[in-house]
Amino acid sequence: MKREIRFAAGAENGLRSTVWKLYTRSDDIYLQSRMMGADTKISFHKSGCCQFSFTDAWVKKNINDRIHKNKDRHLRRWEREIPTKGKPSLTFRLVIPETEICYISNETKLQKVKWLTMPQKDELLLVDFYFTPSGQSCIESFPYKPIVFWELSDSSWFVGMSHIEKMTLEEVDILTKSHFKNRMDLKVKNIPLPPQYSLCAFFTHELGFNGVIEMAPHKDGILSM
Repeated sequence: MKREIRFAAGAENGLRSTVWKLYTRSDDIYLQSRMMGADTKISFHKSGCCQFSFTDAWVKKNINDRIHKNKDRHLRRWEREIPTKGKPSLTFRLVIPETEICYISNETKLQKVKWLTMPQKDELLLVDFYFTPSGQSCIESFPYKPIVFWELSDSSWFVGMSHIEKMTLEEVDILTKSHFKNRMDLKVKNIPLPPQYSLCAFFTHELGFNGVIEMAPHKDGILSM
């Protein structure tokens, strides 16, 4: 059974993040954003393998260019932590800073989007994704109300939940450096980017899980703290 949810921070007719889509194919789960178009996606596979990769569609268009083998389309690959009895494992984190929220042209349909709380000044919206042990929902272990609570074929659960946190000085530094790197990459490659477009930067947290930070490249990405 295919399942799908679209979500974003903010409001349809105001400041907002890009729209993110989370969906399943069997027990494989995919996270993709409209800002990625049909080019990249993040996948969490039943086997435990996770990937941040170019899509099949992108590979077909560029097979004779930079990507020569299908396996080379993976930008990052890692094995997710296997949850232990009674304890879910944090697999991935999507970070949306308040500084990256902006007005985006409403040329796309937004009626089915689930709107999450917009972070305020010096805040981050965090969307965390967990896997639970087989046969256990672990619902009592989660401190926030889930936005996604999907049972998988092995009776484990995939859970997504959002919450707001204050931004730390370390996170400000990471965001600022990511902005600089992305701007330099775009300049060197002579790639124009419309003001309404967003980018994402991959990171590995000190606790071991991976994630991406949404960024609006035309903003400074620096907070006054």
